Amino acid sequence: MVATTTFEEQEDARLQELLRYAILDTPQEQDFEDVVKLVSYMCEASIGLVSFIDECRQWFKAKVGWEQFETSREIAFCAYTIRGEGILEVPDTLLDERFKNNPLVTSAPGVRFYAGVPLVSPRGYKLGTLCVLDHKPRKLSDKQVFGLVVLSKYIIKLLELRLNKQNLLLSQQQHSNLQEEMQRQQHALTRAQSAASIGMFELDLKTNLIQASEGFANLFGLKLADAYLTDEVLSCIHPDDEQAFREYFNNLLKSSEKRLMYDYRCKKKNSAQEVCIRTTGEIIRNRAGEPLKIIGIKQDITEQKGYEKKLEDQNAELIKVNEELDNFVYRVSHDLRAPISSLLGLVEVISAEQDISTIKEMLLLVKKTLEKQDKFIKDILDYSRNARQEVQFVEINFNELLEEVFSPFAYSQPEKAEYSFDVEQDAPFYTDDYRLSIILNNLVSNAFKYLKLNRENSYVKVYVKANRAGATIVVEDNGIGIEKKHQEKVFNMFYRATDQHPGSGLGLYIVKETVSKLKGTIGITSESGYGTTITVELPNLAPNH
Repeated sequence: MVATTTFEEQEDARLQELLRYAILDTPQEQDFEDVVKLVSYMCEASIGLVSFIDECRQWFKAKVGWEQFETSREIAFCAYTIRGEGILEVPDTLLDERFKNNPLVTSAPGVRFYAGVPLVSPRGYKLGTLCVLDHKPRKLSDKQVFGLVVLSKYIIKLLELRLNKQNLLLSQQQHSNLQEEMQRQQHALTRAQSAASIGMFELDLKTNLIQASEGFANLFGLKLADAYLTDEVLSCIHPDDEQAFREYFNNLLKSSEKRLMYDYRCKKKNSAQEVCIRTTGEIIRNRAGEPLKIIGIKQDITEQKGYEKKLEDQNAELIKVNEELDNFVYRVSHDLRAPISSLLGLVEVISAEQDISTIKEMLLLVKKTLEKQDKFIKDILDYSRNARQEVQFVEINFNELLEEVFSPFAYSQPEKAEYSFDVEQDAPFYTDDYRLSIILNNLVSNAFKYLKLNRENSYVKVYVKANRAGATIVVEDNGIGIEKKHQEKVFNMFYRATDQHPGSGLGLYIVKETVSKLKGTIGITSESGYGTTITVELPNLAPNH
């Protein structure tokens, strides 16, 4: 014999389930308001409510045609609904022994009709109801009962989505400092309230006519009408999605499935606005399994899709950062320790050396090693500051900045290595001056480093063209160039295309990451033995731009 539990025995667990959703006493939310407006419209009722029943009261999350925010549980119609299975319909409250003396019946608001469906969580607990009430005796049609049931399931989906967002927010707050920017963005996303529009529809598969609510018409930008032709609605679907949806729909009708759910993009009639719509519904079939009607809901999920895309992008960025960090830590620990070991060996040799000229040669090696180490540490600092420091927007004077960038090379380059820069600017240009300095210093330094000094007229040239939209920066040299097989990899961390000159392999990687931080792009063209040209495109980040 299977043991069963009574409603009273489950009450503590039911209340805990209700508290888990953290829905009681929360502010008004448009998603729930849309549902009660739709259900009252669909059922032609003057009152529509989403109620939740706690230990001593029923509290209304959403309401239409009703003034109170809560009532005592003792007089709540919905307290009876959650004790039963399925819909509770009371055609005339004065003829029902349970309700005829209820103050909600005998005095304001004078309820004479009630129909409610339990809101059942995925774990089987009845949290409250979706219900409609009226001031006169009446009865719901089968279609209205079906719609009430469908919308009650939709309320549960809203609760689940709300709970998932709260859990996601808690998870995001635990991320490390490397994901600080992503945390802020995700926190903003989880705080944002979804204002998805919904529309009820009934499709007659014999006539191909769709009867729909006002919300349905608004989703597609259609004029209000008694009915719409199926092709008129399908013509709103984005051309790239229409064929796939038609195939899905036709295959669905041929199958024995009773459930319809599909997402596609739509362009509203007489508008350039593009939205993403989710269609969910039930397929009504005859005894032979032939489809007769589809009754369901269309919902604007554009904002939700945007959240999902941002999460995917952020997760991809997080994976990239973690992989680069592992590689970075390994290489940095190796490249920092190797020169130290070398210096310690040189110190030991120098301390035992008596010949002054030999000591000078060894000290020169020490100096070169320390200079290389100093450059490597500077690269590490640039990498760290670019990853963590907020972007600051200031007006850029390209002439002054380039004078500063080229100043170290004025006396350190052979006479036949020439350099020049040319700036064409017709509007103020704003970006992060520190990051722009990193970009130019690295590119110009690399250009000088890889010149062919035995070539006549060796040069390094910089061209800048800036306007209201952005800036194009071109760094050109006629140095040793880069073989084609290396060109796609030179912006990777620690990648070096040649061993002709010492280096960390961080320079161009830092340039690429810095350009990305400024929302720009970088490209390279090069021919081995003839030179390299690097082009950087940066947007103008002017205030109010």
